[in-house]
Amino acid sequence: IILCNLFMTSFNNLVQKELDLFSTTNMTIGAITLAMILVICLLAVLRPAVRYATKSSRSLLLQKSGDRVHAGERNLLIGFQVCFSFVLLVFSLIVASQIDYFKNKDLGFDKENVVLLELNEDIFGHVEAFKSELNKINSVLDVSIGVAPGGAHHGWRFVPEGGSEDKPFLFPLAWVDHDYISTLKIKLLKGQNFTPVRNETDSLWSFLINKRAALELGWADDPIDRRLKVFAAGTTDIMAEGRIVGLIDDYHYESLHNPVKPVVLAAGDGYGTALVKISERSFQQSIEPIKSTWQKFSNQPFAYQLLDDELEKLYSNEVKLSNLIVFFTVIALYLTCYGMFALSSLLFRSRLKEVTIRKVFGATQLSIIRQFYSRYAAFMLASIVIGIPISIYVADLWLQTFEYKIHISSTFFLIAGLSIFVVGLLSVSYYLILVAFSNPVKFLRSE
Repeated sequence: IILCNLFMTSFNNLVQKELDLFSTTNMTIGAITLAMILVICLLAVLRPAVRYATKSSRSLLLQKSGDRVHAGERNLLIGFQVCFSFVLLVFSLIVASQIDYFKNKDLGFDKENVVLLELNEDIFGHVEAFKSELNKINSVLDVSIGVAPGGAHHGWRFVPEGGSEDKPFLFPLAWVDHDYISTLKIKLLKGQNFTPVRNETDSLWSFLINKRAALELGWADDPIDRRLKVFAAGTTDIMAEGRIVGLIDDYHYESLHNPVKPVVLAAGDGYGTALVKISERSFQQSIEPIKSTWQKFSNQPFAYQLLDDELEKLYSNEVKLSNLIVFFTVIALYLTCYGMFALSSLLFRSRLKEVTIRKVFGATQLSIIRQFYSRYAAFMLASIVIGIPISIYVADLWLQTFEYKIHISSTFFLIAGLSIFVVGLLSVSYYLILVAFSNPVKFLRSE
């Protein structure tokens, strides 16, 4: 209880929760746990006490040692710990690898060194002037106004030319300016980008759509110059009609939990988020001039986010899970090593006479160590082999929640198996070496 209370603050920071050790629920769980411990301790003492008390002295003197049976029980429990530690270690490696895959996967756009500035009423009417001032900063490579990937993309109803208004397509729509795809380096496959200046006499909107949208609309071959009607939000009225001017490559504007979805980009630069692409070499030096530019246009406090950091927040649950698994893996490994250490202590006491006689008859320390190590190695290897299918099942079940995921390779099992194997053998080394290098004369005299 003292240790739990000491580490509770650190654990809350780890899982980003506000857990209270002395809450009603935890006090109930603590009471049940304490009762279980007391019952187990009572039964552990009561069982041999009743057995010895009910037997006669003659039967107790003549009975054979039950050490082999007890050793089997101990081996089973320690084997379960080894297996559990192996499964946890494999799973933690797979979770860490999946998170690393998220961070390094090609999302179809450049997310590096992009500063996000949420625009406000002070800037809405001066967007072009604001962009122009930002572009004057030497380290700023490009500036765009639009919806940042990872942000909310609201669904709108579209009716393709020749389609029925009774069966519209629901696609996410993002308002962006003409610099959007160049700032994020989204690949333009066909057609052209938005023009910097929109013709006010043109009643048609301009659209860019991705490959997935073109495929669902049935225009995968050539969507350029096709027409789309747009329903007004929450009504059955057509708000506007637009023309597809370009086809862009698919990009992941949502998390990798989901497959690439259709998206429609519409020309518009009045509202949204400023995406400022900065040179990698002068990133830190660029924030101050960006702040100064912001203060010229807005009286509200300057605040910024990094696109890379915002995208990582999409996987915050996975990061928490990884930290938790590492935390409990360390605990499980400690308990396993402690159990192996205790097991080697019991083996030391039970096999001391045997080792002493072997040494008297010429057995070397190396042969004795090899013999005992081989027993532990076989025992741990069996536990690891049993843990392999369990870890595969658990990891595959978790990976099914992602549309894009890593493949479970043998590397995870080799690393986890070798780690458990080496740590386990090191934990039993003290007593095994003590037995191997013991003085046979000393123990023969005591016998």
